[in-house]
Amino acid sequence: MAQGRPFSNILVAYDGSASAQGALDVAIEMAKSDRARLTAVSVSTVPTALPLGPGGGGFDKIVSESRKEAKDLLEKVKERAAKSDIKISTEVLNGSHGVAAAIVNYAEDKKSDLIVMGTRGRTRLKKMLLGSVAQGVVTYASCTVMVVR
Repeated sequence: MAQGRPFSNILVAYDGSASAQGALDVAIEMAKSDRARLTAVSVSTVPTALPLGPGGGGFDKIVSESRKEAKDLLEKVKERAAKSDIKISTEVLNGSHGVAAAIVNYAEDKKSDLIVMGTRGRTRLKKMLLGSVAQGVVTYASCTVMVVR
């Protein structure tokens, strides 16, 4: 609850990781209980080092594949929400300036009052307490952030 009131516009960040799946479950339950609008986002990213030469694929192909992967993840989110009788909108975000920045900027643009996300994503890089994306969102978001294990 936002200062004693139910949340009305919940954003869940989803990357397919186990903690993101847990965050999705929590966001769906909260959207149900608060009768809130629920939006799921997945961030399309491009590696900083791109393979060159034969079989490298080229920049456009890599960007296209990243967007397709994000869209595929969000299709699974829609299926999960439908099983819970929850309407959900989805959006693939451009992560060229960073995943955390993409999530925070989207949440501000859409006036989200809660961001729900997992502690660690698929990168498997270990941080002391939180993954770097979760830490960035917690640090810079202007709304409430719930981090789910």
